[in-house]
Amino acid sequence: MKKNTRPEQKETDWAYLAGIIDGEGTIRIKLHRQFYPHLNKKYERCYVELSVANTDIRLHAWLKEFFGGRINEDRSKRKHAGWSRCWHWSLSCSSAVHALERCYPYLVIKKHHAEVAFAFQKTVCRPGQHGHSPEVWQEREKLRGELHSLCQRPGEKIPRSADHVVN
Repeated sequence: MKKNTRPEQKETDWAYLAGIIDGEGTIRIKLHRQFYPHLNKKYERCYVELSVANTDIRLHAWLKEFFGGRINEDRSKRKHAGWSRCWHWSLSCSSAVHALERCYPYLVIKKHHAEVAFAFQKTVCRPGQHGHSPEVWQEREKLRGELHSLCQRPGEKIPRSADHVVN
């Protein structure tokens, strides 16, 4: 059994994480769709994701060391000559919600984003074989839409795509 070797987080670590999230972070509700051909069935699940994008790998190494999660390189940003490598650190599901709960008192810009993520997390349960009720999916879509609109820059139009609509 692997022992958790992460350093104990202090309140200053949570405050620093809040500042990073406010400046470089994204809080979103992701929809994951997967088709299982052998069952001829499509499964959908939603979850909270907290991510930070930055070009300095040292920040991501610190985030992973103190809070866990994963680090990935954003290869799409390498298409332009002269652009620095961009890294993404992310937490998802209950780990993301836990981190948001701990740094919530220190958030300024993304405080309402975190509140929407908390409301979403209240809809999370193990639905069993038949999945969530249409009412739960409707509430989740409402929360995804609200969070999406919070992520828009002032004056920026929200794209009209159907990729977040559950069929």
